[in-house]
Amino acid sequence: MLHVLKTCLLILLPLFAWTQPDFSSYTELEGVRCFKDAKAAGIAYYSPGKLRMAVNAEGKPDFNLLQTRYTGSYLHGDQGTSRFSSIVRFRIVMDRLSQENYEKIRQKLWPSGQRGELRPLPVYDIFTLLGFSALSGSGGQKDSLSLPGGSLTSENDGGEVKKGFFWKEREFSLRLDDHSSQLLWNGLTNNQTVLSFSYAFFSRGLHPSSADVISDGTGLSKELVKTLKEMKDSTKTDLFMVSADAFSIQIDPVKWPDLMQKVDINEDIPPGYPAVEVRCYDFSGNLRPDLYAKNVEFKAMAAGRGEILTRIRFDRRNPDLSVVHLRFGFAVRIEQPLFYRITEVGDADTPWRSDWIRLETWNALVDVTSPKEKIIMTTEDEE
Repeated sequence: MLHVLKTCLLILLPLFAWTQPDFSSYTELEGVRCFKDAKAAGIAYYSPGKLRMAVNAEGKPDFNLLQTRYTGSYLHGDQGTSRFSSIVRFRIVMDRLSQENYEKIRQKLWPSGQRGELRPLPVYDIFTLLGFSALSGSGGQKDSLSLPGGSLTSENDGGEVKKGFFWKEREFSLRLDDHSSQLLWNGLTNNQTVLSFSYAFFSRGLHPSSADVISDGTGLSKELVKTLKEMKDSTKTDLFMVSADAFSIQIDPVKWPDLMQKVDINEDIPPGYPAVEVRCYDFSGNLRPDLYAKNVEFKAMAAGRGEILTRIRFDRRNPDLSVVHLRFGFAVRIEQPLFYRITEVGDADTPWRSDWIRLETWNALVDVTSPKEKIIMTTEDEE
């Protein structure tokens, strides 16, 4: 069974593990940015499509602002306290490259009739920035915030890279502190808040001599440009930003009041609430070439259902999925402990599995990135 699993993983691994995009060969065809491979003349890559907010047939955005209030519990000895925490989440879809444009691009890249292969550019990281401005009654800007640190998570197969295609959709989620939560809630309630979502795609490959920000449009926020410049000036990285853009988010809480919810959590966490943030940089950082996948299982007590398990997966096919918020399908009891364990599937004949590890708090960040003794140094790292 293990050999079958490893064979399937090898088949599914993107071939970019043995290729290298040349970012100096940038060209735009049919409105799509393309890059040739630095080694193989018969291989080229196309960049990700633009992102936009997902809406249903009636135009309702797939958006939710969940504000939770914890008022203390005798179990924790903090009765009478009051703490707010919020999660803002919304679904994002990526514009797809049509088959017709795909063929046109391929023919322009190889006009001599050579049978070249056009692949999706491997994305190793996606930087996001959620911004909102609360307006005064006269329409002037009153308060504004720019919030990095959110994550784009694959909630189903549509959020994973398929052979020859980018992912279709992902879910963005971001935790808000008390101040940001109240500011956003009040602004949306009074219909006085303008939301914007900025993003940037990063890949690995042969860098050009100049590595300026590549913007897909004029809507790119000044905050994102400033943040990316600061990152570039302060951090040595082999990642190259291939595109960046932004879109606005229109929320009408009067028309769709269920887009905003308040929930008290003293004993139970509601279903689907992203209680724990899980991080793994083994694949985005190319730290473990010997790993195919890393699974993280979580075990908790469900309200009235006994023990419940759920799993988060990180793998080579989706290296940009490095941060995922843990969700349970049923309400779980936060006065009961939460456990997790790690399973690594790689070159070894037998997968490595840790013991169950107990978390002391449900408001936790779990980093399962491999420790230093397991990280495999590449030639580039050694230099």
